[in-house]
Amino acid sequence: AERLQILDFLLGTYETAVQRNYELRKTQDALRKTQDELRSLNEQLEQKVGERTAYLSTEITERKRVEKELKRLYTELKESQSQLIQAEKMSAVGTFVAGVAHELNNPITAILHFVQYCIKHTSKEDRLYSILQDIERETRSYIDTTQNLLTFSHMQREKKVHQKESLNTILNRVLKLLSYRIEKNNISVSKNISIGVPDIPMNVNNIQQVFLNLLKILKYKKRYQEPPEVKTSKALYTFSFPSILYIYWKVCQGIVIFP
Repeated sequence: AERLQILDFLLGTYETAVQRNYELRKTQDALRKTQDELRSLNEQLEQKVGERTAYLSTEITERKRVEKELKRLYTELKESQSQLIQAEKMSAVGTFVAGVAHELNNPITAILHFVQYCIKHTSKEDRLYSILQDIERETRSYIDTTQNLLTFSHMQREKKVHQKESLNTILNRVLKLLSYRIEKNNISVSKNISIGVPDIPMNVNNIQQVFLNLLKILKYKKRYQEPPEVKTSKALYTFSFPSILYIYWKVCQGIVIFP
């Protein structure tokens, strides 16, 4: 019972960490996009100011028109300065995010060590052994993600995150990871997996997060008239939660399309 409580705690901690990692990634992407846009805008404005200044020195007779143009440029410059201030704020947020990622590495590393300890002292015949291995693998993946975030914040390098994998593999992995919680809450899940579903390029961590978010609704088991069903085929992946929701997406030419 104590070991099961520990596993439940580890699963809860992992889900929270994955959600935080998703939010950190969104902040990182917004920061990078804003910095690129502001850098381009600032270069354009500097070029325009230089051109107009040169024009003033040779065309005094057009002073009034130039003054009007300078006023417009001044307004744009003020707007640019406001955006630069916002960029500085986002830069500070990026620094904060990097700090958070660094701090999260400490507890998640402790979790990894504890799980490794549990694996070492758990028989391979024990049904919990494979679950512990899944937790270890996902914990290592999270540590790798936070390390990538730290690397980006220091502008050292950018790691490729897309790889080919079958959605069946990811689905089975997530269901296995949540098997303890499903069993604990006496939830019945109907799984209909199609054979021969091809591997497609994807961000495995993001797709796993999608599966985890969808399967979280399983804890509301009392609302179901029938057991939830997870079904896959070569053309269609379906999550069906009776009387609750119906979610699907198509896989076409290696592209995941959310309707």
